[in-house]
Amino acid sequence: MHYGGGIEWVDPQAVRELGQRNPRGTLVLEVRSWETEELGDNRYRIFYLCAFLSLEPCRPCTGN
Repeated sequence: MHYGGGIEWVDPQAVRELGQRNPRGTLVLEVRSWETEELGDNRYRIFYLCAFLSLEPCRPCTGN
């Protein structure tokens, strides 16, 4: 199976501001909805509607 798709943001300005600051961390988001479109030949396109919640700072690697 082959998948493609994308993300649409509920609050695109908040995500753009993150990109301008170029932070590092874990992006926390909420998936509000998703839509799957079958394209045929075991190919699918999935689109997610997401809301940005927060950016958690990087934690040091523990080696586990």
